[in-house]
Amino acid sequence: MPGETGIKDTGPSLESSRQTISPMIVHLRSFFLLFVLSLFLGSCQISGPDDPESGVTQIRSGTSFGFCIGYCITELVVESRFSRLTRRAWDKGRQGPPDQLLEKELSQETWQKLTALVDFEILDGMSEVYGCPDCADGGSEWIEVTIGDRTKKVLFEFNAVLEPISALVDTLRSIRESLVDELASD
Repeated sequence: MPGETGIKDTGPSLESSRQTISPMIVHLRSFFLLFVLSLFLGSCQISGPDDPESGVTQIRSGTSFGFCIGYCITELVVESRFSRLTRRAWDKGRQGPPDQLLEKELSQETWQKLTALVDFEILDGMSEVYGCPDCADGGSEWIEVTIGDRTKKVLFEFNAVLEPISALVDTLRSIRESLVDELASD
């Protein structure tokens, strides 16, 4: 019978208090985790080509021919203030010619025109290899774009037309060829 134990019923028991507090603790924990997660995600920046702090930092392009004598590998590196062309032979010993290097200043206007041709979303969605690069010594060509900490490289057959990025590839070919011509005239 109630009341015979000599203990007065003063309200909710300890057990019922725990049942009331327990959901509050779960909600507080959930709130705290969401708060920490939002701080973490808020500190991360999603960057892309439109973000001036993490826009295009480097564009590389080149060609390579497997069965070749002389300068078989050509690489162009373009950054905001310079372009650098390197030509190498497979055989760097006595028989092969020495590496050639030409570095030129790049105007801000040229860099802006070049970077305007980069659509990283399209480039990033492309396959890494197209066709059969350097099969039957047809040569290979490649382009690599770095935006922030993301890099995408696409390898394809020499002189192939890749429609989604053809304007960028054509512009890089033009820069590369003019620098090769300048090296040849020296």
